[in-house]
Amino acid sequence: MLVHIADLSYNHPEDVLILPENAGVPPTCSITWPTSNIRIRSHTDLRIHADAEDMDGIIAKVEFFEGTQKLGEDTESPYTFTWIDIPEGIYSLTARATDSNDLTAVSPPVSLTAGGTTGSRPPRYEAEDAAFSGTITIGSDVSASNGQFLNMRNDGMITWTVENIPAAGIYDMTIGFKLAYGSPKTQYLSVNGGPQTEIAFSGDTGIWLENTVQVFLESGSNSIQLDGYWSWMYFDYIELNLPVLCAYGDLNLDCQVDMNDLMILVAGWMNPYEMADMADISADWSF
Repeated sequence: MLVHIADLSYNHPEDVLILPENAGVPPTCSITWPTSNIRIRSHTDLRIHADAEDMDGIIAKVEFFEGTQKLGEDTESPYTFTWIDIPEGIYSLTARATDSNDLTAVSPPVSLTAGGTTGSRPPRYEAEDAAFSGTITIGSDVSASNGQFLNMRNDGMITWTVENIPAAGIYDMTIGFKLAYGSPKTQYLSVNGGPQTEIAFSGDTGIWLENTVQVFLESGSNSIQLDGYWSWMYFDYIELNLPVLCAYGDLNLDCQVDMNDLMILVAGWMNPYEMADMADISADWSF
């Protein structure tokens, strides 16, 4: 069966628009909570809210997805689904509404981060700012990281104190160095007064290079020491690859806790946060 609709704007009844009988207008769909680009604690529950409407029918169901994986669905308004025990990670959430004409609409994606890690920041400790002894002197070179370095001889010793290590574990440490002559050169590395480990430095002479090694660091402050074994060579800096753990009050992932985070918290009051979380979050507020 065809439906004939007169085009009255031209006052010609013979001009008609022919539409299939089951033609209809697709529904609309959007996720109303969470808002995009916010963070929740990992391994907690999150209730996802969606809004769906249809002009010429009714909404049959709203399905919730993370990427291509279906999480669940709801057939009655308000359309919600509770995602249980969310692992740490970064997720893309969408909702898909289906109406009584079997027409569908997919919401714009919402990005969600679960857990505290948001990136990496390599703290750099310059060699000339370390404690040093023996036959070590400060030199200048425009090609060094900040123009200065330590000239290390056979009996030299350099000690860096590194701060704010978030948790005990193994970390990558990059050492900026230059060989005066000969390759490889071997020095002793020790952490927090522990056993000495031989570290070999190799490459072309006369240019600044990097050597990345792994070190075990304790939470908080640590002492990293290089002792001369077979010198002579130059040291520019050490750099640690540490995770950035933004405060839990930093809901919008900009590593600042401010009014913008409070507005997000108000928008999703008690979801995803429980009252027990409020003390931790409010302790981060600086306004």
